[in-house]
Amino acid sequence: MGSLLLAVIYLIFISLGLPDSLLGSGWPKMQVVFGVPSSYAGYVSMTISFMTIISALLSPRMIRRFHTKWIVIVSIGLTVLNIGMLEIAYRQVAAAKNDLRPSGTTNDTNVSSDD
Repeated sequence: MGSLLLAVIYLIFISLGLPDSLLGSGWPKMQVVFGVPSSYAGYVSMTISFMTIISALLSPRMIRRFHTKWIVIVSIGLTVLNIGMLEIAYRQVAAAKNDLRPSGTTNDTNVSSDD
């Protein structure tokens, strides 16, 4: 039973910290898709840090009011929701970029025509 609990705690720890570490590896692609300069990664990172501080300051109050189990469940749910919303935003930006292309152009740069 103790090993199972340790495995669950480990998975929770990984799932809550995963979005923070993905910014560095995902930003080069996000930067191109959203059409923003690389300096915007600093704003995103600052926002993540600011929200982490707010979370740390509010956690004692939340732990007194709610059980830790529910706080973890809601946190994981919000993380999943956030990742889903990023996917939706990515698709909308990609669709908007395709709608703005002149007719007859394609998204692929390696398309060869048969003469």
